[in-house]
Amino acid sequence: MSNTLNTPPEVGVRVLCILVEAAPASIDLHHLVFLDYAMLHSADFGGPESLNPAYVLRVGEFGMKRQWVREGLLLMIQSNLVQMSAGDHGFEFCASESAEDFLDGFEGTYVGALRERARWAVEHLWGNDDVPLVERMRDVYEQWAHKHDVDEMGVEF
Repeated sequence: MSNTLNTPPEVGVRVLCILVEAAPASIDLHHLVFLDYAMLHSADFGGPESLNPAYVLRVGEFGMKRQWVREGLLLMIQSNLVQMSAGDHGFEFCASESAEDFLDGFEGTYVGALRERARWAVEHLWGNDDVPLVERMRDVYEQWAHKHDVDEMGVEF
C-alpha cells in the first residue's frame, strides 16, 4: 500500500484550499509553507482542533514542507488550478477561476475539514494580524522546545 500523505496531489489540494480562501489575493511560497503547517496543526495556534495528530516531533515537518509545497504547487499550476506571477515578495500564487469548482467536486469530509482550517488560517494568521505569521510560528516552536526540553534544533523561521 502506498502512502498518500504529503504527496504532490495531497499537498497541492491543501495549498489550493488556502489559495481559494485567500482569493483574489496572491501568496508567496514562504507564507504558503507556514499557512499549510498552521492549517494542519491549527490547535498549536489557538485555533480549531488540529487535523494532524499532536505528535512530539511535528515541528520537524518544516525541514521537508517547503519542498512538498513546491511540488504540490507545480502540480496545481500544471492542472491550471493555480496561477503564478511575479510580485513584491518574489513569485506569488493565486487560485485560478476553476479552483473553487475543483474543490467543490470532492465529497469526502477530509477536504471539507481542510477548507474549514484553510479559512481559519487565512482569516486569523495571514494578512489580518498585527503579529506576523513567522513570529507566531516561532512562538509555537519555542513553546514546543520548552515543553519537550529541547535547547536548539537549528530550526530557522
